[in-house]
Amino acid sequence: MIAPLAQDALAALSDLRGAFPSQPIALVGAAALGCHLSMRWRRTEDIDLVIAISVEDASRVLGSLPGWKQNARKEHEWTSPRGALVDILPVSKEAMDRRVLVWPRTGYQMSLVGIRHALSAASLVLSPGIALAVPSVPVIALLKMVSYLDRPAERERDLIDLAYVFNDYPPPDDDRLYADEIYERGLQLETAGPFVLGRDLAAIVDAVERATTLQFLERVGERDLHRFIALGPWSTFEPERVEARLKALRDGLT
Repeated sequence: MIAPLAQDALAALSDLRGAFPSQPIALVGAAALGCHLSMRWRRTEDIDLVIAISVEDASRVLGSLPGWKQNARKEHEWTSPRGALVDILPVSKEAMDRRVLVWPRTGYQMSLVGIRHALSAASLVLSPGIALAVPSVPVIALLKMVSYLDRPAERERDLIDLAYVFNDYPPPDDDRLYADEIYERGLQLETAGPFVLGRDLAAIVDAVERATTLQFLERVGERDLHRFIALGPWSTFEPERVEARLKALRDGLT
């Protein structure tokens, strides 16, 4: 399933693929999620990219592209000549090893926990001539947890997306939802999905990524539960059902 990208977005991706011909580029964020899920809950025109390159080299290349403009206050945000908003995260090997990106002009720091999975993901042809790495739903979920923990007050869209991922992943025809372990644990269909997501995460995360996922689950369960429920596809009158989903994901992870 690939949600169609707007022509302005495709033109921007074509520019960037041409500007960085040898560097790995990964599509992340809501646009990447739309390659797997229907995104029935919201529409996004923005593009989020990770490029395996230093901030300095990325800025030099992007600054030379005709018509591309950088946001004066947000170093990661660029606007294409056709008006597409593109968030670009340049990640050098050194930054990847530190798991932190420090923007040189503002000193603003962004966590890179989990980013390694995005850049190593399989490529997907989004349009003729445009192939980018597109991570799996579990990896996108991990990155959204990291992003939310970085800036909870500003990242409501990540919380919305995670609520629907916890509800819609995996699809109902996935055999893992009906595996023996699901029945042995007494899980229902609505908790089997988060448990499978937890199992998928457990198969790929390292100790830091696991701790970050648990930190997100703890924060949502203890501080942001009502907000999480209100943003998701659930009844606000049954918080215990959402708490059961969070527990199932944690059990799958651990």
